Amino acid sequence: MLIAVITNRWRRSVIQCRTVSRYVRLDRKDISYVRYVFEGYDGVANVTTVDGLRAVVKVTAVPDFVDVVDGIIEALSREIRCELLS
Repeated sequence: MLIAVITNRWRRSVIQCRTVSRYVRLDRKDISYVRYVFEGYDGVANVTTVDGLRAVVKVTAVPDFVDVVDGIIEALSREIRCELLS
């Protein structure tokens, strides 16, 4: 779950957003590449390394961007070894 704190001059709001995570296994050498690819899609997803030895990353996005994330992962799988775990 993503929690955002929005503050303006008059009030402070805390918003909770449902998020969707995809776990992906890569080659270790490709972790940085995948992070840079997702950074290029500003605001679509956050990539976190879950297990550096097994090269598993977690891609977290809000439900509105899940189709975009799945498309990026599918495109990456044509370029590099990229196995969707969940």
